[in-house]
Amino acid sequence: MQSQIRTVHPLVHHAGGQHGIGGPTVKLWRMQRYFPDTPTDYNIIYSVSARISADVCRKAQRRGVRTVCHVNSVFHPAYRPNHEKLNAPIDAVHALADHVIYGSPFAAEGANRYLGSTSNKHTIIYNAVDVAHFRPSSTPPSPDRFHILAIGVHYLRHRLEPLIWAMPHITKRYPHARLIIAGPLKSGSGAFDCGPETIRQTLNDAGVSEVEFIPQYTQFQAPQTYAQGDVLVHLKHMDWTPNTVIEGMACGLPIIHVGNGGMTDLVGEAGISLGLPFDWDHIHTPDPALLAKYIVAAYEKRDVLGKYAREIAVKRYNMDLWVNKHQYVFEKLLN
Repeated sequence: MQSQIRTVHPLVHHAGGQHGIGGPTVKLWRMQRYFPDTPTDYNIIYSVSARISADVCRKAQRRGVRTVCHVNSVFHPAYRPNHEKLNAPIDAVHALADHVIYGSPFAAEGANRYLGSTSNKHTIIYNAVDVAHFRPSSTPPSPDRFHILAIGVHYLRHRLEPLIWAMPHITKRYPHARLIIAGPLKSGSGAFDCGPETIRQTLNDAGVSEVEFIPQYTQFQAPQTYAQGDVLVHLKHMDWTPNTVIEGMACGLPIIHVGNGGMTDLVGEAGISLGLPFDWDHIHTPDPALLAKYIVAAYEKRDVLGKYAREIAVKRYNMDLWVNKHQYVFEKLLN
């Protein structure tokens, strides 16, 4: 008589569900959509950036609950002198997890460097995008439009400052070029001061007046926001797998990126790399004249690069792939 194999279905606790545009918030919102949060009687904990603490995970493991740690990024010296203290909660969950999901090979490299080591029990699952929702606009822009888009939560000044200073170089060749800054501007201090007053002062100093601000947008509104751009510029030093980049690719936008961190792997043939140094210890920014040159090059090849962007997003970052890989990890842990 054949024995019956009992399949246990994943009931996932991730404490997510809030709608937003920031990286971890989007991940948890996505989990809520496909794996709704189960606050009690769960059999899987999915802790993103230690949102569910190591203490909670340990207590749950004693009851037979499996713990999955998601690591898409870690703190490192280029941004945070106190990176060891900030990484400690993530390190604690990472060390005890039954399985680790890294958002990219670069995230695994960061974990190996700053969380002690890379887990032997891990899976690489890139961030994903709903390619049916994020898609090129059905209404093509006018052929002479030239909109440069910077999009996301702006809390690092170096993401916008070189781009602002590049605009006068661009408008010498394309006088109608326009900068669009979408997403909230966050005030702070030092490198983390990207508040409205600071950015407007930089615009004044650079003599840039052709700029539009879109301070807020939702995931539902995001495709219309991407449709405002012709080239997406992402200048964060040593970035990981930003949602804004893959969403822009799904919408058919060519990408200008720094070329370090996880960006070259993420973008591939869909954009142009600035080739900045791969440096964990210091922030690097591009020369504005060189940045302008590359933005113009991407604009003039936008049809070809945009086609590559859409194809890569559909093949590599589509939501079905993300859901299926998570489902496989959860079921394997339980069964």
